[in-house]
Amino acid sequence: MTAGAPSKYKEEYCEQLIKYMAKGLSYPAFAGSIGVCFDTLYNWETMYPDWVKAKKIGEAANLEKMEQLGMLAMHGKIKNFSASVYIFTVKNRHYNHYKETSEVTIKSAALPKDATQEQLAEAYDKMVSQK
Repeated sequence: MTAGAPSKYKEEYCEQLIKYMAKGLSYPAFAGSIGVCFDTLYNWETMYPDWVKAKKIGEAANLEKMEQLGMLAMHGKIKNFSASVYIFTVKNRHYNHYKETSEVTIKSAALPKDATQEQLAEAYDKMVSQK
């Protein structure tokens, strides 16, 4: 939004966003459907609490739609279904719920700054054997 220019925000966009995302369409794509740029949607998040709430509801509705599609595909109800495209889409669009996490715990080993390759290998073997 340009300084001093009126906002293009309309309260009815909240309900439109929820319905739009419930179809399986993305939040950023909604910008194109109402003729604004991505930045406008993100700016609205800082100015309109109702917009933030609509986005969260839309994300939940979108996830429900995506999971319904996944269930249909698992039961063979969708022809030419690409599992890899589905997984990519869900994991990227709903990364907070489907992110892969792994923990790595490293036990420290006192090594001199100029440790030799043999000292590093010995320290590594020691750490691995302590699991």
